[in-house]
Amino acid sequence: MENKIFDVLKKAKTIAIIGLSPKEDKASNRVAKYMQTMGYHILPIYPKENLILNEKVYRDVLEIGTFIDILVVFRKSAYLSELVDKINGNKNIGFVWTQLDIINDEAFSKLKNIDYLQNKCIMVEHKKINDELFSSKVNDAHDNLKKVCIKTPLSFAPYISKQMKSNIYFKKENLQITGSFKIRGAFNKISNLRGDDKKKTIICASAGNHAQGVAFSANYFNMKSIIVMPQSTPIVKISGVEEYGGEVLLYGDNYDEAYSEALRIAKEKDLPFIHPYTDEDVIVGQGTLAKDILDNLDDIGTILVPVGGGGLVLGVARYVKAIDKNIKIIGVVASGANALELSFEKKEIVRKNKIKTIADGIAVKNVNAKILDLTLQYVDEIISVDDKEISSAILYLLEKQKIITEGAGAVTVASLLSGKVKPKGKKNTVAIISGGNIDVNLVSSVIERGIVATYRKMKLSITLIDKAGSLNKLTSLLEKQKANIVQISYDASAKDLEIGDTNLIVSVETRNMHHQDDIKRELKQEAYTFKEIE
Repeated sequence: MENKIFDVLKKAKTIAIIGLSPKEDKASNRVAKYMQTMGYHILPIYPKENLILNEKVYRDVLEIGTFIDILVVFRKSAYLSELVDKINGNKNIGFVWTQLDIINDEAFSKLKNIDYLQNKCIMVEHKKINDELFSSKVNDAHDNLKKVCIKTPLSFAPYISKQMKSNIYFKKENLQITGSFKIRGAFNKISNLRGDDKKKTIICASAGNHAQGVAFSANYFNMKSIIVMPQSTPIVKISGVEEYGGEVLLYGDNYDEAYSEALRIAKEKDLPFIHPYTDEDVIVGQGTLAKDILDNLDDIGTILVPVGGGGLVLGVARYVKAIDKNIKIIGVVASGANALELSFEKKEIVRKNKIKTIADGIAVKNVNAKILDLTLQYVDEIISVDDKEISSAILYLLEKQKIITEGAGAVTVASLLSGKVKPKGKKNTVAIISGGNIDVNLVSSVIERGIVATYRKMKLSITLIDKAGSLNKLTSLLEKQKANIVQISYDASAKDLEIGDTNLIVSVETRNMHHQDDIKRELKQEAYTFKEIE
């Protein structure tokens, strides 16, 4: 393919197609549909039909009032003379591209201020073209993002590498400006806004990290931003948005409800909506993270990517697969918000009525059809980790790696620690730590969960005879087992207690699961009635 077409496609947003067939088995329809999933806005021009690819059909190119980056022609060569007469000097058309067998140099020689090319058109090798285009766009975006993004560390992780018996590297996007990778996609999208859109207030919906990326980027370009966030959004993310000049509106119990409200406002006020994961420019921006990884580490076998809506995993996967198809891309979701995992397994959209997870940054309920289609093409596997495993990973990163991360950022490490991902061979494994914007109030709760999950704390309800010396006997037993008591309380109101008995609620620090088993075994041998409290 000529560089001329490549350069035009790379910058294109809107493609009008003359002669786009409404029949799904025709090459023009298949390719146009694929281009549509790649983020291009397709405008069909056809003498019949009202809708093609769910887009309004125009009878004539002059009916289209918006700017057309590329006008593709599938019609016969005799039509070109008439077409040239119609579009000559038209400032709404940037480029004309005709099918290979349409030859009419005489007609095109009359074109004024519109460039053209007679070539293979988008019918040929469309997937290869788009993979090349995507990686090229990522390279351009990577250069552009140097204005605002820092080069986050890609660090060898010695403790987990020893544990996994493999080389594990962490890509620490928690250290990125705004505290997450989301600045990449948001900045790339907003920097590519054109004309009047760059003069307007912009709007988005977000659980927090995309919000900060949008607010920061809008402020960089002297634009205003409205950010609709769920009511449950951590204060650290709300304050982060406000510090960058964003106007925060809290709405709904989850991202999907906030998203619906943001779309309503965008339509009502005619504002550009910055989607967090379906927009092609956003996905391209997230792909710059993959370029960072491949530029700085060789011999990679697997890249682990946190997954919410799917923008990051697609950006990474599409760029990586264009460079090296042998690198395995594994997406990791929270089990409490795993609609994309379920949809990936069934190869069709599966909806969840309810989501619940401490990984608020990836708490997305609904699956986008375009995202699922592309995920099935580029991602090798999607797995899930639960909140207990996420909490353990947050604690592990804090203790062993001195990394503070939010739940969404820790899911990749959770997939390793839980054994759900088992690196093999000598190839390097990269775990993306996507963000570090965790609320300080949640940190203590997560640490507590993590300590319990890793068997370093145990809470027991033990029935005692309510008489002198009973407590001393129990504490002596715990002392013998070298269990440190950190909290103790009485509960004499339980309905199942016999008269003269009381329940002692005791929390003890322990070393590991075996230590807890020893304590429980000793209690049984001494004929204590007890139960473990979650």
